Amino acid sequence: MSNRIQSWAAFSLRTLIVEHFQRETKRPQTLRFGLVNLSFVPIERVNGFPHRVLSFSLNTETNTYKLVLDPVSDYNERIDKVKVTKGVDVTCEAVINLGDGQTIEELEQVVDNLCYILSVACGTKINWIYRNIYSLDGLLLRRLHALRVTKRYTPLSIVDLRNPHETRAFIEQVYPVYINKKDSYRFHCGTIAAYLDAKQEADFLEMRGLKMVVAMEMMVWHIGRLLGINEEILDESEFRELRIELQRLIKSKILQDSQMKKRRDLVYSKILELKRRSFRDMVRKIISPGHISLSLSDDELELFVRCRNALVHKGDFYCNTADDRDRETCPAKQAASDEYFFLVSVLDRMFLKILEYRGMYRDCGHGFDRVMLQ
Repeated sequence: MSNRIQSWAAFSLRTLIVEHFQRETKRPQTLRFGLVNLSFVPIERVNGFPHRVLSFSLNTETNTYKLVLDPVSDYNERIDKVKVTKGVDVTCEAVINLGDGQTIEELEQVVDNLCYILSVACGTKINWIYRNIYSLDGLLLRRLHALRVTKRYTPLSIVDLRNPHETRAFIEQVYPVYINKKDSYRFHCGTIAAYLDAKQEADFLEMRGLKMVVAMEMMVWHIGRLLGINEEILDESEFRELRIELQRLIKSKILQDSQMKKRRDLVYSKILELKRRSFRDMVRKIISPGHISLSLSDDELELFVRCRNALVHKGDFYCNTADDRDRETCPAKQAASDEYFFLVSVLDRMFLKILEYRGMYRDCGHGFDRVMLQ
């Protein structure tokens, strides 16, 4: 037996770059990003591509980016497998050319933004996992493999992906709005991720419903701060005076023995909640015409709040926990699945309104019918 001490090292690579040519040899011209789990219908013949593709013009205040989605050669087999197994695979490449004065980092950011918008449209996480850089004469210069977040395929799209014209209209209409709002609404800092995670089919339906509620809470909090909607109804000095009066009144109405004192203390602890707006009121103000202008009836809002309260406080859907009195004042959905899709529908519409989208969308709360959103 050898007494030699052996040392081992393990490495986790976040990025792997393969250089095919020295950087000074060839000028980079075309970037190709490998996108996972994107389902779409290619309809155009474009020079330089051997088969049909789908092209976009992505406009900002300072630039216009021409981008092409090029399906992989075995696209149909791959996307069918992804849908059946709820897996992850590269289904297409996003192709974009370097323009004058543009950098690789700039175009990488464009594709990152596009992936977030595609994720909202498709209802599943779309991301790129590799990037190839080609010269003008088509030589592969560099290949980058990146450790990036992917998720199992989920079929809850809000855009009819079978209609390429609607897909293009959604992307081109929403892109400049997304660019202007992504930082203030924190789209790339967890807001969209929480929304997409709630659509994942790996959890029990109750957990998915609760995640949808959490995503809504995040949206309400961020939008409320952004729009200057104060969560507190009274400032601290006003509330302090009111609190003293309330405590005095409660004490005078509840007996003084030790058992009653415990009950009084419990009531006192709830007084602080009086100075804050309710979740219902926050949502009502946010969706009002002066803000994001989401058309949500009083009945829909009441049902959403009750669904939210049931999931947060009881861990179950409102349709399973409501008693006869509850159902008289606010009728419940027939089944938990109907209630879950109702929650998804409300959040879908909120995202579409924030992104200022006007057009057709799939309403999962009404059997995935195509509905016009104004």
